[in-house]
Formats: sequence, C-alpha cells, structure tokens
Amino acid sequence: MSKRITLVLVGLMGVLAVNAAMATGPMGTRDIAVGVWSPEEILEQAYQNIQWYEEHNVDVPEDVYDFYFLAERLVHPEYYSARDEAGSLDQFADACPGTVINGPDFGEMYITSTGSTMTANNDCSTPNARLGRDVMVNLNIFYPCRVTLRTAGSVFDTFLVLYEDNCCDSDNDFVVASNNNDPYLNYGQRLAAGLEVCLFPGDYYIVLDGASSAARGSYRLAIAIEDLCNEGDPSR
Repeated sequence: MSKRITLVLVGLMGVLAVNAAMATGPMGTRDIAVGVWSPEEILEQAYQNIQWYEEHNVDVPEDVYDFYFLAERLVHPEYYSARDEAGSLDQFADACPGTVINGPDFGEMYITSTGSTMTANNDCSTPNARLGRDVMVNLNIFYPCRVTLRTAGSVFDTFLVLYEDNCCDSDNDFVVASNNNDPYLNYGQRLAAGLEVCLFPGDYYIVLDGASSAARGSYRLAIAIEDLCNEGDPSR
C-alpha cells in the first residue's frame, strides 16, 4: 500500500474514532465512550449497533450502515479486493424472471457478477424476502450438484433467497433456503449473505436483496456449481 493511501486511511479512521466517541446509540446512550479506541473496536461497536436495530425489529438507518461499511473497508480491505477482479457477468436483472444462467450438464461452473441495486426496485418482499432493492437470477440446474452463493465484497447488508419453480412467490412451499448473514461462507465478512445447498435438476431463482430498506449499493455475487453433494444432505 502506498504511503499516500496509508495516510488517507489513517486520517479517515481518526474521523471515525471522533464520530464514534460522540455518537449516541438507539437507546440514547453513547455507543463508544470518549477515549482511545482501536479501529477494530470501533467496527465491533458499529456492528453491535446494527444488531440492536435488527433484534428490536427496527429498520437500520442509512447513516448507521454507511458508518459500518466505511469502518469495515478501512479495517478489512481484503474483503473488497475481489471487486477489482473481472466478473463473468454484468449487472443482474431487476425483475423476475431475472438474468438466465444455465448450469453445466456435469462438472463445475463458477460465475461472478458485480453491479448495484441503487437503481433497482423492491420487487421481492416479505415474508420470504426483505424490503431492500433487489436483483434476480434464473438458475437452471441439469444434474444433482452443490450450489454455493456468496455476496462477499458487497458494500451493503445483503440478504439471499433461493426459490424453486416460482420467482418471488410468497408461498413458503417454493422457498429452498434464505440467509441474512453467513461469515463462514464469506471469509469473515459479517453482513454478507451466503447459501450452500444440494440441488436436483430444476428451475431455481436467486434473489439478492437488501436486508432492510436502507440496505442498497454495490454488490458482488459469486455462484459456484460443483458435483460434490452427499446424497440425502440437502444443505450444509
């Protein structure tokens, strides 16, 4: 990292520390006491702030998200390094049935896409999806396989839903799986969504959503199709 970039990051983290020390939390109390806090401690407190909103079923304010992701990018730039790599697809479609992806007849297939939900609509909503802006993928599977979805590198709180045979339907019978946060699948990034499921041949729909109405921005979705499923094990 160049000396100039390092100085900029240090300066920005100093601003974060000052803002955090003066910030009030959801309950009207200080989130971070005045004093010297490490960047990691600032990021942890920002994460706990988001958790408080979610646990109390309150929409996370946009500025709270902005603060968290600025801190995360400074503390963990490695989460976002993959965004600089070329993706195999452009922006996904903003409405059902979504961008069509045909899986292989056998073997492995890896797809990545980077785009933005800033100009997307909220086409899929509760009870199975969320209130954020979303994009869709129509994934056609032709042999029993393991499919892994990761949103690592996205700069907002992502949410994933996988449907079978019906895009965005509110009937739970069509929902294969959903996830809000899966750090395990996303190399430690805590607000990234992930799914790992065994799928039989069929027509599936991936919805990449924002975890709340204020969760929107640049995303990265990685799709891995591999013939490594254990029979009778529908998920990780």
